[in-house]
Amino acid sequence: MSRFPSLRIGIPAASILAVGIVVGGGTALAADSPEAAVNELFDIVASGDFAALDTAVCAADRDAISETFDVAAQLGLDSDDPLASALVIEMRDRSVELIQQEGDNATVAVRATMSMSVSEDQIEGLVRAIIAADAGPDDPPPSDDDVEMMMGLMGGAFNQTQRLDEEVTLVREDGEWLVCGGLMEPSDEPAIAEQPWPSEGLCGLLDVEAVNAVGAMQYSTASGFESVCSIASSIADADTYHTATLALNEGYDYETFQQAFGMDAELEVAGYPAFAVGDQVFVQVGDDVLQVSVYLGEEPPADVDAVGQAVGLAELVIPQLSRIATPTPEPTPEPTPEVPLCESLTLAELNELTGLVFEQAEGDASSCQYMSLGGEGGFHFVVAYVGESALESYKLWITEYEETSIAGLPAMVTGQQTLVELPDGARVLDVTVVLDGSDETLTLTATEVGTLVAERLLPRLLEP
Repeated sequence: MSRFPSLRIGIPAASILAVGIVVGGGTALAADSPEAAVNELFDIVASGDFAALDTAVCAADRDAISETFDVAAQLGLDSDDPLASALVIEMRDRSVELIQQEGDNATVAVRATMSMSVSEDQIEGLVRAIIAADAGPDDPPPSDDDVEMMMGLMGGAFNQTQRLDEEVTLVREDGEWLVCGGLMEPSDEPAIAEQPWPSEGLCGLLDVEAVNAVGAMQYSTASGFESVCSIASSIADADTYHTATLALNEGYDYETFQQAFGMDAELEVAGYPAFAVGDQVFVQVGDDVLQVSVYLGEEPPADVDAVGQAVGLAELVIPQLSRIATPTPEPTPEPTPEVPLCESLTLAELNELTGLVFEQAEGDASSCQYMSLGGEGGFHFVVAYVGESALESYKLWITEYEETSIAGLPAMVTGQQTLVELPDGARVLDVTVVLDGSDETLTLTATEVGTLVAERLLPRLLEP
């Protein structure tokens, strides 16, 4: 289940397509002619050196052109981030031709076919970075489920082809020709999909004619994976660009999604129970939940209902879901016997280590609780637990702590809690200590006991 059901990609996709008119082909000339100024701008944008725009673009358009063409900034990436190079933009049959010049004003025609793509081995890293950039400062890192969902959603935007036929206007200032208009205006020619409609996975259950027969919204590209399919228009215009994403969430109950997203209306779709929230529809199909998210664009048509569009797409695909082959599960290896954590630190060892009297210990492979019975020495207990979280995640809800290190590993302590990050960076040894006794019986603080327990357990936890 994705944490980003409403992340929109229409504007970045349309803007990225606009970059195509400045990438690839041609050799930069001296900026002493309108054609040379256009080619100089091509070189600047291709190199990513947006600070040099003042040599090729008039002051009135400089900021707008930089915002339009700086792909890395649009996607929330630093301009020098290696992932920005994952976007491959190619130009074919490009021509730059002067069509009019009157005094200090000129018009140049730019014609080409531009294609944009992301290589399969880089798209996961790029999508992960985009999700992380879109998240808030307190959000956890994107999960694998988040990334898989968004890879399907964004794949259509990252693989497009656009025919370009632009008229770029220029002005001459101080003897130099500068681009001053035309580059950010969308072409009337629709984008075309160079990649064939996928024949595998969820997308393989659909075809473009059947999809476009569902309602008023028309689509021309599709991309996805076994259980995710994103369909999209291919028009490089943020006002009309629209998408729909279908995801089969296997082994889920749709009540889980109700609790996560809320519910606007209960529905029945193709005979199955369903509900709608916002522009999404969730359908319980057997043991799985089909999720259909519809994005109608920045200026959606007044006569189109997103929920109705989502219901139509769900009704189209549900009868065919059985065609998705269930992979043969790989043999599960015999699990390695796990040593109970209580055996890694016995009652006798703990009593000797702390000078206290603990009389009960119970737990499993990842936790152990040690307790006294509240005799003359008072009541106290220690809980040691190995949690599947990074140390940083604890800082999101623990507001008062002291950073330290224990056994050479990053750690943090509070009044009763000692936390040590294990070397894999994905687990934490959490030792919670509560002491209730007289001053005569308590010679150690809770933090000191937690540190002693952690120091004794860590070498045993890290044994191969």
